[in-house]
Amino acid sequence: MLEFICYFMPAFISVAIHRYLTKDTKIENAIIYYGIYVTLNNILALIIKNFKHLREAIPFEIINISYLYKYLLVAIVVAIIMPYFINIIIQNVNIRVKVNKNEKKQSKKNN
Repeated sequence: MLEFICYFMPAFISVAIHRYLTKDTKIENAIIYYGIYVTLNNILALIIKNFKHLREAIPFEIINISYLYKYLLVAIVVAIIMPYFINIIIQNVNIRVKVNKNEKKQSKKNN
């Protein structure tokens, strides 16, 4: 049960902060951002927590109560910082897609 809390609950903090920053009230966006924050928070927390053991596999023996509490602390800190970082990226990166119809194909169909 503590593993479930460690992996999935910090994303609720991130989504709450993100919704406060963007003033977004759509539940669909909250669900999408929840999935994004679960992934990003856990990857970054895992990298930070296991920085010494990055090149080797993490043995299951080290995943005990002490490890989970430390992981939860790191994940909560990451969960608080991540929405601000994502909000900066969203405000500064603008992607536009423009689709034009091919006029030659339509003129051939009319003839």
